[in-house]
Amino acid sequence: MSKASVSVCAAVFVSLSLVIACSSSTDSTLGNGTTKDAGTSVVDARRPYPSFRDDVVPLVQESCSLTACHASKESNLGIFLAYESPQIYAEFKKKSPTSGEPFVVAGDAAKSYLMVKLEGKQADLASSCAASPYPTCGVAMPPEDPLPAAKLDTFRKWITEGAKDN
Repeated sequence: MSKASVSVCAAVFVSLSLVIACSSSTDSTLGNGTTKDAGTSVVDARRPYPSFRDDVVPLVQESCSLTACHASKESNLGIFLAYESPQIYAEFKKKSPTSGEPFVVAGDAAKSYLMVKLEGKQADLASSCAASPYPTCGVAMPPEDPLPAAKLDTFRKWITEGAKDN
């Protein structure tokens, strides 16, 4: 084998090693440009911003649409989040009965009561909640089990990008 052939083989080997090493990181390809980061929701590389139905709704379903939380019509603490995406979207368009703040302000995550609650910053709005049954605006959501940063970021990006029903 000539030196040139050995060099080409070595270069191919190194290239393949890098591809294999990169593909065995914490990200795994799910097909069609879709990746799943360890401990986060699925993100499609072809669309840089979260989709309501594909990214936000599954997070709501796993963390909020529980019978003991917001999936009960009788005891939902002011926001009824059933399992259907149109119903969840309609609720996000409303104002909180405790604070009077909109749950979602399209384009402005900082003004969205949903983010305030998810980030545990509800005490900042206590004056808005003073006359409600929850004078301190209640507790952070979900209670006792805050969402990981990547999931919070999914909500934040969706709101910042216009909170579209997509």
